[in-house]
Amino acid sequence: MAEVAINSCSWLKTHRVNFLKALASSRVPHASLFSGVKGVGKKLLVEQFADTLLCQSPVNSQGLIEPCGHCKSCTLRMAGHHPDRLTVSANDKGTITVDLVRVVIDKLSQAAHQSGNRVVLIELAEKMNVNAANALLKTLEEPMPGTYFMLTSEAPSQLLPTILSRCQHIPVAATEADITDWLSSQRIPADKSVIAMFHGAPFAVKSFLASDEFSVFEQLRDQYKKWWRGEEQALGQMKQLVSKEPVSRIDWLLHLVALHALSAKGSNVTGLNAWYDQLVTCRKLLSQSGINQMLQIEKSFQFGEQLTSGTIKQA
Repeated sequence: MAEVAINSCSWLKTHRVNFLKALASSRVPHASLFSGVKGVGKKLLVEQFADTLLCQSPVNSQGLIEPCGHCKSCTLRMAGHHPDRLTVSANDKGTITVDLVRVVIDKLSQAAHQSGNRVVLIELAEKMNVNAANALLKTLEEPMPGTYFMLTSEAPSQLLPTILSRCQHIPVAATEADITDWLSSQRIPADKSVIAMFHGAPFAVKSFLASDEFSVFEQLRDQYKKWWRGEEQALGQMKQLVSKEPVSRIDWLLHLVALHALSAKGSNVTGLNAWYDQLVTCRKLLSQSGINQMLQIEKSFQFGEQLTSGTIKQA
C-alpha cells in the first residue's frame, strides 16, 4: 500500500529511485536522515525502504528492486512484528531517552533473527536527549554490517553535529505544483491558501481538506474578507470561530494576516505586520499551561478592532 502511495507522489519518487539504485549496487548508507515538515511523507519513505531491505526475495521491477510481499520476512513485517525491524520513538513526555536507545543497541548485539538485514527506524530524532544522542553516536561510529539506521526529523538543526556528520542527509520537500497535481490526481480540489498554510506538506493538506475543520477555516476566511471590506461585525464572528479552538485556529488567522500583508499597500502593511507580530506572541502564550486563553484571544482581537477603527486606512 505504501509503495502505491509513493508511486503517486512525484516528490517522493526520486528518493525511491535513488535508494533502490543504491541497494542494487550495495551502496546503501548505514545511516540516513530524512528531514522535512510534518506531513511531507518522510515516514512513508523510510517504511518502504525498510520493507525492501528486510525482504528475503526482492523482485526486479523495471530495473528497480522491490519487496516481494510473500517471503517470511515480508509476512512478519505485514503482521506488524518483524524482529529485525526496530523502532525508536519519543515517550509520553515527548523525549527519546537513553534507555530507549539502549534497548535497541542491546538487540543489535544479538544475531539477526531472519539471518538478513536489520533496520532501526528513529522517528523524530530531534527528540533525543543528549545522553540518547551520545549512545546512538557510539553505534553509528562503528557501523555493523547489514544494519541500517533511518532517522526522520522535522528539525535537523537540533541534532548533534556529530550525528548529522554520520548520516546521509536526505531533505524531503514538495512544491505547490507537486501538491496541486497530486490532489488533482485524486480528484480533490486544490486550495492554494491551505497549501501555503501547511508549508509544503501534502498529506497534512489532504487531511485538512477532508476534515470538518476545513469548512470552519472557509468561514473564518470569508469573515476576514468581509471585515477588511468594512463589515465591522465580521470581526466578532472571527473571534467566535477562533475562540472555540484557539490553539489551532490562531494559526489560521496568522496565515490570513500574513497573506493579506503581502498584497496590502502603504500604511496597511505596517498595521497588518504589527497585528501579525501580536498574534505570534499570542500563539506562544496559548501553548503555555495555566494561561487564560480567552483573555489572550480577546487582546488579539482588540488589536484588530484598532485597525478597523482607523489606525490603518482600509485598502
